[in-house]
Amino acid sequence: MISKIPKSVGNKDVSKVMRGIDVVWEKSTIKTISWTTNSQISPYANMFIVPRANQSELNDKQIISVKIGDLGEVSNGITKDIPYLRFSKSFDELLGTSDWIHAGTIITVTYK
Repeated sequence: MISKIPKSVGNKDVSKVMRGIDVVWEKSTIKTISWTTNSQISPYANMFIVPRANQSELNDKQIISVKIGDLGEVSNGITKDIPYLRFSKSFDELLGTSDWIHAGTIITVTYK
C-alpha cells in the first residue's frame, strides 16, 4: 500500500538538509531583527554588542547576514558569541571604509 506524504512535509516553511549521512527537514523561515547603534563604532573593530533585548532571539539561531546601515552587508565570517557578533575581518576591510560607523546607524541581522 502506498501512503500519502503529509502536507506538512515539503511545504514552504521547511527544507531538506543533510546532517552528516541523514536527511532531515528543517524550518527554513528567514527572519530579520534590527536595532540602532547608540555610540560610534571604530572602522578597525571586528565586533559589536547585540542589545540585551535582542540577545535571546538570536541565541540559538544561524546568522545569514548582517547589514550595517548604508555601508554594506556582510554574509561571510560572522561568529555569534552572544552578547557579541564577531567578524573575521575589521569593518574597514569588510566594508571598504575608513570612516567611523556613526551612532544612529541601523544594524539589520538576517537569521534562521
